[in-house]
Amino acid sequence: MVPAARANVPATLDGAVVLRTARIFPAAHTGNTRHEVTGEPVKAASRLAIAHYPGQAGFYLFGCDDAWSVMTDTWHESLEGAIAQAEFEYAGSYNAWVATNAV
Repeated sequence: MVPAARANVPATLDGAVVLRTARIFPAAHTGNTRHEVTGEPVKAASRLAIAHYPGQAGFYLFGCDDAWSVMTDTWHESLEGAIAQAEFEYAGSYNAWVATNAV
């Protein structure tokens, strides 16, 4: 049986290999950042993923909706940097990460 935290988690997002995922409750959004797409604010994510594009440096923190559609992304030099940014944006996310694939 697949744990609920890992059910329906994609192996890739936007071509990047998913390394960690977290289910987030919108109430955890700190308001420390504001994401926009084409000048319009994007709602708080309900799923987070940290992913890596093979052959490229760095890691992406993806903010996703319930269906794992990517709504936002930020680039980070290290995995730890992406995890720290997630905690800055979503309080309590630090303890919510589930490993999915190894680099």
